[in-house]
Amino acid sequence: MKKLFIGIDFSKEKLDATIILACGMNEIGSREYGCFPNNTTGYRKLCNWVKTNAWNTIAEEWLFCGEDTGSCSIGLSKWLYGKGYDIWIENAYAIKHSSGIQRVKNDKADSAIIAEYAWRQQDKVVPFEPL
Repeated sequence: MKKLFIGIDFSKEKLDATIILACGMNEIGSREYGCFPNNTTGYRKLCNWVKTNAWNTIAEEWLFCGEDTGSCSIGLSKWLYGKGYDIWIENAYAIKHSSGIQRVKNDKADSAIIAEYAWRQQDKVVPFEPL
């Protein structure tokens, strides 16, 4: 079972990420937020940030999740896959309609919604595999 959920909001220039630590259906601790460049340097910084905020979990207990944004999401997805991390690239419609009405719309809030989606829907994970 996964314990650490990393929601990623992809854009051409940056990656906004939120970490949620959970045990079953209970959220533990405070959420962490970070912003990184959408390039190889940013991918490394993102992973180091996750390791720093992993609360004694191991990589096998982590789940990275993001919306399928085509070219914006493919680079990090392939990079994480190559490093052996679990990443779930989900249809944006499914994530949007799972969260109900949202009053705040920004990249930070979107990354939190994606992390919550990964946590609550983890039984539906379809792991990313490059073509």
